[in-house]
Amino acid sequence: MKKLSIVLLLIIALSVFAVFAADETIIKWTWDMNDEDVTAFRYQINGENPDGWRVVDATEREYSLRNVVPGETYTLYLQQSYDKLRWSESSTSTIVASSPVEEPTIASQPNAE
Repeated sequence: MKKLSIVLLLIIALSVFAVFAADETIIKWTWDMNDEDVTAFRYQINGENPDGWRVVDATEREYSLRNVVPGETYTLYLQQSYDKLRWSESSTSTIVASSPVEEPTIASQPNAE
């Protein structure tokens, strides 16, 4: 059985962009998988509530948060698993939502542990 990596070697790429709906800002997180044996990810926003995780297959590697409030801070907590029973420690990525813009704005940030 593989030992879970304590440190996720994921790069979380952040994108903040406006969509066509007026005054709607969306934050989109995407992440890369560096271990082909990972079977699942789980994530949540602004905390690590034991009942608040959303578990997804390892092929799903993005999450978009709609209706964010400009000026508010949002943190994605992301974990990986080989068996959906034991999970790594969280990697986090934090962004302050900005107002909608006409052109996409992309910022990249390495995994912040």
